[in-house]
This record gives sequence, structure tokens and C-alpha cells, in this order.
Amino acid sequence: MSGSIYKFKNGRHQYILEEFERDIEYWQEHFIKTGVTSGPVNGEQHFVQKMLEDNKTNVSMFPEKHIVKWHKDDYYIQTCIEHDYKKWTGNKYLLDEDWHKDVRVIHYAGN
Repeated sequence: MSGSIYKFKNGRHQYILEEFERDIEYWQEHFIKTGVTSGPVNGEQHFVQKMLEDNKTNVSMFPEKHIVKWHKDDYYIQTCIEHDYKKWTGNKYLLDEDWHKDVRVIHYAGN
């Protein structure tokens, strides 16, 4: 749904920070230059995902029904996101003008 949330135990994945700091400029632009995402700034979630995969880190994912994105400035994007959320989870974002009871995290985009 185009939002990244990570939860790590403190100090457990220090290698991610160390790799990024070895060449900050390279990593800031890498995923844009390779066409994985668009700029002018973007790609941090791709970097973290790459580091986790390269290091064969065991991860677990939040159930998709717990995380939603709210993009108040783009009706088209928001409508598409809500449509996909309903398709994947069977839930609507909002029920009687309040969040669905399964929603745990809201990513406010463009604010």
C-alpha cells in the first residue's frame, strides 16, 4: 500500500545502518537510478528490504488489514488504495465515519 513500517529490536540490525553510512549518496539515489522507484526522494524502504534479503534476515509481516494509507490530497490515489484494501482484506477503511476496527496503523501521506 506504499508505506513502510519496520519494527526492529534496538541494535539487532546495526548492519543496515552501517551499510547505508558507507556510501549515503549512492544509496539515496540507487533505487531511483535503477528505475525501481521514482524521485526526487524515495527508496529507503527498498534499501532496508534489500539489506534484510541480502542478509537472509528472518522477518514477519504485519497483516495487511492492520495498516492503511490516507492520502488526503489525491482523491484518485486514495480511491485506488481503498479499493485494493477492500479486495485484499474484505474490509472498508471507514465504518460510520470511524476507522474499521482492524486498522492499527495509519500512514498519512502527503501531509
